[in-house]
Amino acid sequence: MFSGSFLGRCGKDAEILTGASGEQYVALNVAESYYSKGETQTRWYKVYASFPRALKLAQYWKKGRLLEVVGELVKHNIYEDKDGKPQLQLVVNAFRVEFPPVGKKRDEQTGEQKSSTPPPVSEEDVNNTPQMPFEAPAGGEGTDDLPF
Repeated sequence: MFSGSFLGRCGKDAEILTGASGEQYVALNVAESYYSKGETQTRWYKVYASFPRALKLAQYWKKGRLLEVVGELVKHNIYEDKDGKPQLQLVVNAFRVEFPPVGKKRDEQTGEQKSSTPPPVSEEDVNNTPQMPFEAPAGGEGTDDLPF
């Protein structure tokens, strides 16, 4: 089983579908952007979610919405894009779909907007970061009991 997480945007509104067994699930297309060879590329995922919370949250999974998806890679499909080039679509069975903490929040007391992303790290911060001391294990080299 190959599982992991990714951030992407909904390609269209989520759909609630009913399977052959009568169980409901949510289907959505999610696009992940990444850079390769100096240009932006897009990888498409077909995401299926059947956990109970997904059915309640599906109404908020609209086109363009940023989502974090955690799940298991089930299979892949090859399709042709509008230019006739073959493209890869990954099919994911989601364990969890969340709204990542990005954007701006309002301070409840002052009403000011605050960014929820951490401030950038300055070179001064990097240079002043304390280093953890490294201690060699007692007994010298070759004394670990790991099997590899």
